Amino acid sequence: MRGKSGRKRECEDIADFLRRELTQLKQIFGQGYELEVIWAPNENSDLSGEVKGTRLYIYEPDREKALQTLVHEFLDYLISRIIEPYRDVTNKLISLINEYAYQRKEQTIESLTKVVLRTLVIPRNDLSNERRAKP
Repeated sequence: MRGKSGRKRECEDIADFLRRELTQLKQIFGQGYELEVIWAPNENSDLSGEVKGTRLYIYEPDREKALQTLVHEFLDYLISRIIEPYRDVTNKLISLINEYAYQRKEQTIESLTKVVLRTLVIPRNDLSNERRAKP
């Protein structure tokens, strides 16, 4: 039976293991040197791991699953950096198109508002003139 110190030692071992594996991944790929791994085992998490900034969070309590998640998140980070410029350009283009469409919509609404107001005001004036004209 393991006590608290045995469990703590096992956790330190897995955290150290993941740090060593991340160091190897950095050396193999020659990238990702800014990354650090944080092992935060959570059996109740819907995620196995995630990248937040330059931190790889690993939630898997099992050593082998944690390693698999580390590799997955590391590769996801590298590939996401590759497509980042395309995402940035696409988002900027969408933003510009949205702004252009918004301006056109506002111009159309302003034109329609003037037409509707003219239509509403003329009949009122006509009715007022008709009432005055009747004996």
